[in-house]
Amino acid sequence: EGTLQQTFQLTLEARQNSPAAVPDFSVLETKFQIIDRKQLSLSDFKSGTSRYQSRWILTLRPRQTGSLVIPSILVGTERSLPVRYNVQDPQETVSQDRVRLELTLTPEEVYVNAASTLAVRLLYRDPLLSAELTEPAISNVWVQRIGEQTSFQVQHNDIDYQGIEQRYLLSPGQAGLHELPPLEFNGSLLDENGEAVDQRFLSESVTLEALPIPSAESSQHWLPATSVIVTEQWGQPLENIIVGDTRIRTLTLTTRGIPAHLIPAPKLPKINGVTIESLPATAEQKEQNGELVSYVTFPFQLLFTTAGPLTLPPVEVRWWNTRNDQAETTQLNSHTLTIRSLQPAVLSAVATSPAPAGSQPVKPELRPAKPLQENDDYRMPAWSGWLWAAIAIISSIGWTYARQQNRRLIQEIAAVKASQQPKQPISNEDRFRQQEAAAFGPLAGACHRQDPVLAAEAMIQWGKYYWPDAAVGSLEDIDRCAADPTLSYLLRDLQYRLSNEDEDDNWHGGLVLAQIERLRKRRNRPARAVLNDETSEPETDIVVSLGAQKRP
Repeated sequence: EGTLQQTFQLTLEARQNSPAAVPDFSVLETKFQIIDRKQLSLSDFKSGTSRYQSRWILTLRPRQTGSLVIPSILVGTERSLPVRYNVQDPQETVSQDRVRLELTLTPEEVYVNAASTLAVRLLYRDPLLSAELTEPAISNVWVQRIGEQTSFQVQHNDIDYQGIEQRYLLSPGQAGLHELPPLEFNGSLLDENGEAVDQRFLSESVTLEALPIPSAESSQHWLPATSVIVTEQWGQPLENIIVGDTRIRTLTLTTRGIPAHLIPAPKLPKINGVTIESLPATAEQKEQNGELVSYVTFPFQLLFTTAGPLTLPPVEVRWWNTRNDQAETTQLNSHTLTIRSLQPAVLSAVATSPAPAGSQPVKPELRPAKPLQENDDYRMPAWSGWLWAAIAIISSIGWTYARQQNRRLIQEIAAVKASQQPKQPISNEDRFRQQEAAAFGPLAGACHRQDPVLAAEAMIQWGKYYWPDAAVGSLEDIDRCAADPTLSYLLRDLQYRLSNEDEDDNWHGGLVLAQIERLRKRRNRPARAVLNDETSEPETDIVVSLGAQKRP
């Protein structure tokens, strides 16, 4: 029994000699609302006979109060028995409402990749002896718990409740309506008589609407947020830079309303005379005043290769303001630098400079020295020792500085010679390896986001470079080229998901990604010679099980 506000699950199971068709559940809709439905099918072959087991789990909510009858439902050639379900008015059951479960989604409408906050609140008026609550999970939606559980007190209909709240982040990976199935509570309470009372019920379901990316925006650099702040730091001052020096430029994006792992890296414009290399990024996120705040740091290494004046252009980060529902741009100012270079011609000119015109060479004149007499009072000055020590220190410093300048000059001359040498052409094999590595990134991202559609597209693109001679154009081609039993099973599962978009269960993108990484490691592994070693164990593939089999 339950109330109008409560949902419950109806499980229908059939064991027959042939696969059962989907029953007609429309007979339930007159008195019940079908909130969610799931199907599980199993088959078994023993002693030459096939047995098929089918199970349907429906989440229902009554439309009226009273004693309602769940009618008999036809499944194949058999019918289920009718079941009676008592529905009470919520106003009549206020005094008996010992436990409440409330779900609040804020906001209920977000863009793809943006974050919504789900607050799960468990209210109870009697002491809890035990409590178990299922975690929220939605297909194609990234879910993560944030913060710690908080306790509070609240009053409903003049009844005092103790409360526990846990918050979650929900970020949809594709546009459309995403319905969160009801959460299930299982527990027991201590009533006023000191006796344990078991409680089991389902919460209401909530729906998250994901808006598509605007057509004018790029999906690769899509950044929906309520605010974006960009700051920069330099590891060393932007002064006294010489050709060959490097500087670390760190850009930090502080955003609100988007998970940290979905923030795209800013794109630095190309600059003549500067080689830019991206370094590994770091990220963290936390909740502030009910809103997700993410901090992502993107370091870049700049190598200066050309002398002369240089301008680092402004860095622009384009993002979508979800509050104003429009595109905005956050910009960092430009920098003007002067890159110095030691010129070999200048140093050689000082050593070989001619004498001024019209000058005459000076003829040395030798004069006899005055002999030293015995009565001459000659003494070494007291400060002469300090003078010679100072001369020695200054000479040492000058020698060290000259050595450093000479070493820098040699490095610069070597760099100039290296830049003048013709570059070796890149082989086709190296080119395909670079393209394969670049194509693997989008594939890994789609698998992490549990998006089967984008994963299939990215996998085909990756396969073109992984097997460049095989003309890969479909998942079947990848299956044929890989010749891997585990990957073959996962590809069939992926094809099933693409042809059955209404499937409720999560797609296992992590399993696909793990098997692709095994293929890549296997190709990069050096060959090993086996010399008739009968005790060597052959390499085996991981056997993957996805639970119940849903298709032949």
